[in-house]
Amino acid sequence: MLHPLWMPLFTLLILYSIDPFLGLSQGQFKFLGVLLLICILAPGISILVMVKRKIVSDIEVSNKSERYVPFFLVLFYYILTYGFLRWNHLHLPKAIYALLFSLIVSLIIAMLVNLQTKVSIHLMAMGGVAGALLAFNQMHLLGIGFFMGFWLLLSALLAWSRIYQGLHTTKQVYLGFSLGFLIHFGVISYQYFL
Repeated sequence: MLHPLWMPLFTLLILYSIDPFLGLSQGQFKFLGVLLLICILAPGISILVMVKRKIVSDIEVSNKSERYVPFFLVLFYYILTYGFLRWNHLHLPKAIYALLFSLIVSLIIAMLVNLQTKVSIHLMAMGGVAGALLAFNQMHLLGIGFFMGFWLLLSALLAWSRIYQGLHTTKQVYLGFSLGFLIHFGVISYQYFL
């Protein structure tokens, strides 16, 4: 359930349920939810096909050198989704555009970091959710202290699991969480998007 592909949809669900200032109508929320679900299913099915055709070794894409094709694929779907929303002039809150743009920025940075070292994408996604929630909390004073504590505990358990399974080092999980957190918090707080 804590796979990186699910995190944008989880973030939207969490924000919709706790942020009364978001201003999304039920129709907008459902539309965004369907788009994000497509961004989960399409790359997920594509990665399964890649595993079956031995383009990548496993579903986790554990091999650092095999990560670029799945990264580009997920990046393609997010750029397509973002472009569709921007160029169809949907009247969404700026913070939602910033949230979607932060996904694109974090994937590009993950690809660049992957040139030097393997980074935990699972923890990058968890950090991204934490950064997004904190940014929305800062903008709208939501009082999400308990929920943030729970999310940080969940992130720590996932980090421990990734290290225990030998999939990542401590440095890789810290790097992943920190990058995800800083990118999402920064982009959403300053509402930077193209």
